[in-house]
Amino acid sequence: MQNKNNKHTMYECDSKNTDNNVRHQRRSVGHRNGGVIVLTVFTFIIVVIALGILFLRYYRPDVDRIPGFDTGNNVFKDTETVDSENSENGNSGSSSQYKRRDGVYNFLFIAKDHVAENTDVIMVISFDTVNSDLSVLQIPRDTFIEYNNSGRRINYLYSSLHSEAKNSGEKNSVNVALEKLSEIVEKNMCIEIDYHILIDLEGFASIVDAIGGVEMDVPYDLNYSDPDQGLYINISKGHQVLDGNKAEQFVRFRSDFVEGDIGRVDAQKIFISAFLRQLKESFSLKTIPALVGSVFNCLVDTNISLADAVFFAKNVLSVELENASFVTLPGCSARANIDSGAWYYIMSRTDTLKVINEYVNVYDKDIESHLFDRYHVFSSGDPHIDEIYLAEEGKYYRNAYNAEDINNSPPVIPGSKQ
Repeated sequence: MQNKNNKHTMYECDSKNTDNNVRHQRRSVGHRNGGVIVLTVFTFIIVVIALGILFLRYYRPDVDRIPGFDTGNNVFKDTETVDSENSENGNSGSSSQYKRRDGVYNFLFIAKDHVAENTDVIMVISFDTVNSDLSVLQIPRDTFIEYNNSGRRINYLYSSLHSEAKNSGEKNSVNVALEKLSEIVEKNMCIEIDYHILIDLEGFASIVDAIGGVEMDVPYDLNYSDPDQGLYINISKGHQVLDGNKAEQFVRFRSDFVEGDIGRVDAQKIFISAFLRQLKESFSLKTIPALVGSVFNCLVDTNISLADAVFFAKNVLSVELENASFVTLPGCSARANIDSGAWYYIMSRTDTLKVINEYVNVYDKDIESHLFDRYHVFSSGDPHIDEIYLAEEGKYYRNAYNAEDINNSPPVIPGSKQ
């Protein structure tokens, strides 16, 4: 006879075993689910890292490959022989003649003062990311240019364009002005402009502070006061570390330079070379947040996308100082009316074209003479101005400096108080 107690005990054991099995299964499912979540997150992280690596390795900015200047034959209306010479030489003027070199990009970089809209720094920066070369063409702010049938200094041009955009009701008048300025440079100087960058010099000081200042030699005491611009310069001569405020003063100073605007652009060469050296030496994960924040603080407008910015930032750190070149727009100063009127810096046409082809031409062939400044906007047509503008090759040509040489032996800037 079966024992009821034993039967009850057997059922009780079966029940306990069943509960244990259920709990075990639940724990197993929980472990499996947890494992799946961890594996999913880990896989996601790996995929993101892999995509980031692929992006950094293979991403290339997409830029316009068609010249922004007219490559047709009908140029220089005052020169009858140009078209016949082009035909004889087989120059059809087709844009297909000009093919872009891969990995070369041009930037129009301008910096304005924070009181007025005038641009104290105007540069075209050409970045060859394939060969890790950087070329900087500095355009003196007093450079003569004709706009709307009126001669003016080029540093007033952005201000004029900005006012026009605002008065016409443009919502983003700054961007419109910069696009038009880029078009003017492309059309007349035959320099392709892929990106524009406008910064405020006051905000620029924060970038200098973010990298711990810039160590350099100041050639002599710099003192100047301009209450209307809110500009007060007071820097002592000698080897020192310039903080952001002093750095802004240094790049804007010109009053005691014998060559005026040329002295200023040479001083900017010295500063930028020292800045690049300091940036390479101090750049680290710790400096990135402050550096990024300061860039946004001084940036007024740019058409560089975030993806493109990452690409250029990654590549610029690989540029050695000896491969960073600086060259000034060739030319000479002259007064509007020989002995009176405003002072201008007059471009030397032939030497400027030579510099453009050597340092900032993104195409696989030289820009031809008959295409460059076809409307003569960089000359007033007055004989004493044309004497500079149409000077023979080599008269005003300026050699380039590289950042390494500048840091080791800065160019001499003649000053009235030396």
